[in-house]
Parts: sequence; structure tokens; C-alpha cells
Amino acid sequence: MGKFDGCLLACDIDGTLLMNGVLPARNIEAIEYFKSEGGIVSIATGRTVAALKPITDLYNGFGPSVVSNGSMIYDTSKRQVLYEITLEKSEFGCIKSALSASGSVGIEIHSGENVYTVNETKETIDHQEYEKMTPKPFDFGMLETLKANKILYLFEDTNEQAIVKRAVLNEAKASDFCDTLVILYGKDRRYLEQMPKGISKAQTLLKLAEMTNVKRENLFAIGDGYNDIEMLSLAAISACPSGAPDEVKKYAKEITGAAENGAVADFIDFLKRRF
Repeated sequence: MGKFDGCLLACDIDGTLLMNGVLPARNIEAIEYFKSEGGIVSIATGRTVAALKPITDLYNGFGPSVVSNGSMIYDTSKRQVLYEITLEKSEFGCIKSALSASGSVGIEIHSGENVYTVNETKETIDHQEYEKMTPKPFDFGMLETLKANKILYLFEDTNEQAIVKRAVLNEAKASDFCDTLVILYGKDRRYLEQMPKGISKAQTLLKLAEMTNVKRENLFAIGDGYNDIEMLSLAAISACPSGAPDEVKKYAKEITGAAENGAVADFIDFLKRRF
């Protein structure tokens, strides 16, 4: 019987599992150890399926994973959707509201393995380059049939973010919105993610735990972002890398070393001592 039989560890990607596209070897070694002791290691990320390939190229030993901030559970090895929620068509009106509020807002629609650039900016270019996504051609007529897991709004500054956020909140009826702060190419990037109402990493992680027969007391999570707060609160034992914002850290039971030095390995070492 393994030390981590019946346990599931959910890892955020950017700023947690890896930093600036680099996956520390320590993390891979620790994940392999956790699995050898009977545990499941899953991704829990805001990234959509279109942005997972760079991660699975580095390591493809993850279990079924929570992607797109909870709108999908995806088997990365089989490239198979196990669970999915999409935005209602009526919610696409937020796109035009955002553009009316700011013509310079970057907008992406994420649909399964595809990403569509509605309004290209320097921010969308950097985002797609960093996550190695190739956007598909887009026109507004596609909205009649397009299934969207999320819409991403990308900003040059916080003032633009506030203006656009007010506009889309006034328009939306069946969406939830999440502010996201990530570091790309050494620069803080502020995004607004539009998701189906009631969807989050935490809620879908609970569904994944049910699918894999993992009890809540054996559910562990590590993340560094504002969209990880609910997941960190949900987990029986949770952790944040040292570089996470203080506002996020207060929801974690353990603070590890820096992501670039192997934060996930640090957390697994902590769990090893606890068990």
C-alpha cells in the first residue's frame, strides 16, 4: 500500500509548476515519487486545451486535469474531454460591450483545442506566443455556432481593465468573471476571464475528486494566483510558492520555496513528512 493511495494533488501551472516556461527537474522527480506511492497528480489551470501542449511536451504524466479555470476536465494523455461546460450564446454580447468600452482591449475566445483572436493587441500576441498557441481565423458570424469555454480580455493597464470590467458586468447575465495576474516575459499581465456562471477550479476539482474516488480529506492543492484562492481553501492541505501575492498566501497552509526552484517538489516533501 502506497503512502499516497487515494490522494490527489492539484497543481496550478504558471508561477507554480513552472516559471517562464521552465519546469524544474525536481518537480518531475517529486511528481513521479508521489505517483509511485499511489497518488494522482493533476493540473488545475486557467490555461485552455489549446495552451497545454508546451506543458505536456515537458512532462506528460499527469492524471485527468482541470483546465480553462474549471470549464473542462481533460485527459491530457488521451486528448479526451471528460467533462465540459460552455458559455451561453447570449453571453457573447459582452464582447461587443468590451470593444465599445475600449477599442484597444485584447480579446480571445477559447474553444476546446482552438483559440480565436477577436481583437489583436500586443498583449494577445505575447500571450499566444508564450503559451505557443496558433490562433484560428475569426469573424463575428461564427458566434452563432461557436462553443466557448471562456473569453479572455487582455489589458495594457489597470484603468482599461476597470473600464472594460464595468462594461461586461453590466452586459452579462450567465457568466462569472475572474481577475488574473500572471508574469509573462518578466512583466505583470492583467487579464479578465469570462466563464460560465458557477464554474471555478475548485468546483470542478471536487467533480474530478468524485470521478477518481478521492475523498476531500485526501485532496491537496498548490497555486499562486487569485483564481486559485477557492481551490486552496477547498483542499485539505494547500500551499503557495513564495512568489505568490500576499493576498493569496493567506489561504495556504504551507509556503514553499520559489516556483523556479521547485515549489511543487517542496510541497510534496512537506506532504511526505506529514504522512
